[in-house]
Amino acid sequence: MYFIDANIFLEVMLNQKQSQDCIEFLKKLEKGKFNGMINDFLLYSICLTIIRETSDLNLVSKFLKVMNSYENLMIYHPSIPDLLRALSFMDEFQLDFDDSLVLSCMKILEIKKLVSFDRHFDKIPSIQRLKPPSLR
Repeated sequence: MYFIDANIFLEVMLNQKQSQDCIEFLKKLEKGKFNGMINDFLLYSICLTIIRETSDLNLVSKFLKVMNSYENLMIYHPSIPDLLRALSFMDEFQLDFDDSLVLSCMKILEIKKLVSFDRHFDKIPSIQRLKPPSLR
């Protein structure tokens, strides 16, 4: 099981420089080669970022339809205790709220592997950050 950070999806949706690596990773997810997890906060953040960057509601709709099609991608809905734990991780690891919430969700779900381009996670000893090229 991999927890998947928002930047993996945004690379593809915004056609950024590492989008091809992310597409290959997401194709493996789609084919059921592994299971993935994302939290709903990241899902909303991705939608907001696409709207802010492109103003293209059709692109947001396309993204949501693709997300809905992944049979082995689960969406976790953080609880109030998860949010409180995220606040403590903000202080402990000097992370912003969304990264702290990712860490909090990973802890409660006992997921050790995170697919992300965000180097802030490298300072967290209990998780392993992987980039899509390393998952080929």
